[in-house]
Amino acid sequence: MRDNWMVGIIGWMAIVAGVVYSGVTADPAEGSWTARLKSDRETVYLELSSGSGLFGSHYEFSAPVESLPGLSAAALTAPDPLHFEWIRPAGRFTFDGTGGRRPEGRYSFTPDAGFAQALERLGYGDADGGEMFRLATEAVTLQDAETWSALGFSSLSVGDLVRVKSHDVSLDLARAALALASRPGIDDVIRLKNHGLDPETMTAYAGVAAPGWSADGILRLHSHGIGPEEVRALVDAGFDAGDLDAVVRLRTHGVSPDFVAALVAAGYPDLGADEIVRLNSRGIGPEDLRELQRLGVEPLPIDDLVRLRSHGVEPALLAELRQAGYADLPLDDVLRLRSHGIDAEVVREMKARGIEGLSADEMVRLHSHGVEPEYQAAMREAGLRAAEVEDLIRLRQSGVEPEYVRGLIKAGLPGPGVETIVSLVQHGVEAAYVQEMLAGDADRYSADELVRMRVQGVPPSLPAALRRLGGEPFTTDDVVRLFQRGVDETFVARLEHAGLRRLDAEEILRLQAGGLDEILARGASATTH
Repeated sequence: MRDNWMVGIIGWMAIVAGVVYSGVTADPAEGSWTARLKSDRETVYLELSSGSGLFGSHYEFSAPVESLPGLSAAALTAPDPLHFEWIRPAGRFTFDGTGGRRPEGRYSFTPDAGFAQALERLGYGDADGGEMFRLATEAVTLQDAETWSALGFSSLSVGDLVRVKSHDVSLDLARAALALASRPGIDDVIRLKNHGLDPETMTAYAGVAAPGWSADGILRLHSHGIGPEEVRALVDAGFDAGDLDAVVRLRTHGVSPDFVAALVAAGYPDLGADEIVRLNSRGIGPEDLRELQRLGVEPLPIDDLVRLRSHGVEPALLAELRQAGYADLPLDDVLRLRSHGIDAEVVREMKARGIEGLSADEMVRLHSHGVEPEYQAAMREAGLRAAEVEDLIRLRQSGVEPEYVRGLIKAGLPGPGVETIVSLVQHGVEAAYVQEMLAGDADRYSADELVRMRVQGVPPSLPAALRRLGGEPFTTDDVVRLFQRGVDETFVARLEHAGLRRLDAEEILRLQAGGLDEILARGASATTH
């Protein structure tokens, strides 16, 4: 059946289950009718009109010919007087008119007084003629009225009966909706039906509904494609589904119940929707959290997890830091390490080489200046065990290698200071030069003296030759002055061969100026002493 009740500017319209009503001012109890026999000759299409213009009403429906006592296909098409009826539980329609090519006539509607009285006893109030008309067109029965009244809805009206019938709302859907703690009304149930919820789905929703859920909440879930099974899965995962905004937010951001359950299993229970969405949107999944768990890292605050991911900090770095004794390192320090290229491999190597107790600032400074764990360990092994961070940086910047330090110490320069080493390197003083110059006596020359002689080009053979002459040790100034005046180890050897010993620098210079040749010419062997 299809009814149409049309209205003008001040009318109303209700479209339900193929029925359209419009108009409220015209009394539908009587009016005109037209009819048309459909091609199957078993169905008749009727139009009922009452009133006129903007304040008229119109009603259309199709009905089997056999449901209209007094009417037949032949009678409808013959140009003869017609009289037939349409009997409904709420009243009787009587049709009088003429058949033929355009059957038409007048109709009248007589409400069933007993039906109206029964409605009043059931609490629906005193139904007027228009309401009885609509009850009749929708074939509402007293059993319908009794059943809906018994469901427990508050203050049902005749209009409610018409609406649930015209919307084809089932009693099972109504019962399922009433299982909600919020006890929805008829309007709610109709909206549930119009949005495609069936009794089975509604029953499932009611089974997982939190106390505060309403029909609006159910419709919101349904419109976002969130079925009862998904809600149940979220609840089973430990998520509080009472907050529908939170449930919808998870769905709109692509968060599945499996994702939530995996977070709980990874040690992150009781997370709110905002926190879960942040993790998901940042690409932090359960597998990342499980990896942290596997590596022995305690669950971290969500803010920390997000910051770590945004800075590219992998779980392995946190694990290595903890194993290296940095379990309580502040997050800002961890981020600084990562931003300066210090990863798990660097920390692992530090621990393996016994490098401990460094602060984050120190690790960053060392790494930034190319002082890697291998270099640090090698310098300690070479003898600089007490070298500070700044010392190591200075050595690295000055190009000092561990082998050089090892050579200095081997040369007899024990525990040289950083500045000493740097000065030696910067002036090109090789470890071999130091070893030859000291000749096993660490107190023979200071680093400054070694530098001075190396800068002046004094070969180790000259101080060695001078030492063989005996007497008071030659000062660095003496050695440098002698070298600058052209005294070399060959000349000193001639002095030694001539038996001239225990000479000072001035005597050697005089001999160099010509005295040695004169002595040798006379064959003298006496010394100047």
